[in-house]
Amino acid sequence: MAYLRATVPILALLALAACNPLGLTAYENSRFAYGIRYPEQQLVAGPVTADGTGRTFVSRDGLARARVWSRPSTGEGDSAVADAIERDCAGGAADYRRVDEGKLTIECAVGDEQVYHMALVRRDRVVAFRMTYPADRNGERWRVTAVNMARTFYARAEAPAT
Repeated sequence: MAYLRATVPILALLALAACNPLGLTAYENSRFAYGIRYPEQQLVAGPVTADGTGRTFVSRDGLARARVWSRPSTGEGDSAVADAIERDCAGGAADYRRVDEGKLTIECAVGDEQVYHMALVRRDRVVAFRMTYPADRNGERWRVTAVNMARTFYARAEAPAT
């Protein structure tokens, strides 16, 4: 019986870790029906924006920044949203561009930084995640963080009426 009492808490912790294997903390914007998970040991969450559309995150070393936000859709399609993002890239060209229905990812250089940008295009809004980090040899660790965060990024089909 003592063995069982000792085993149950360990199993509970393992189950919890399996649900969140990367140790990520959730940010959810219920007003605009989207969310993302971020590594709290690497990024500090800033305040929610004054208009309630998003939030910023800054790395503990000050080298990387992430932002999530939502804006109303103007009816533009996935490719038009990708084109607008890509115009910010050096030379107006992305290093990586993928456009699927309702989801796009752009990676490019802007000055001495790399940018990872994902947007989810919904009927009523565009929800975006953008992370900037140094384009130096240490940048790859931040790219891994950006990709892991992007894997958790979601937007429900429609935002609740406000």
